[in-house]
Amino acid sequence: MTHAHLNIVREALSEVLEYDVKALTPEMEIDREFDLDSVMFVQFLLSVEDRIPGLRFDPDVLAEASFNNVASLLAFIDSVAQAEVA
Repeated sequence: MTHAHLNIVREALSEVLEYDVKALTPEMEIDREFDLDSVMFVQFLLSVEDRIPGLRFDPDVLAEASFNNVASLLAFIDSVAQAEVA
C-alpha cells in the first residue's frame, strides 16, 4: 500500500462526501464508515479512476463488496499500478 494511493483515495472520498476526510485506516469499511449508497460509491470509484492513470474499474466484474475496506481497494490499485510499470 503506497502512501500516495492512500492520499488519492482520501481525496476522492472527500470530494464525493463534500467534506474533508481526515484519516483512513486499512481496516475501515468504506461504505459503512462513510454511509455511502451505491450511487455515491460509484462516484467515489470514478473519482479514484480520474486520479490514477491506467486505473479502470469494470462494473460488470467488480462489486462494491470487492472494495468493502480500504486495504482491499488499495491492494487492487497497487496491483494495477504494478502491472502498468511492468
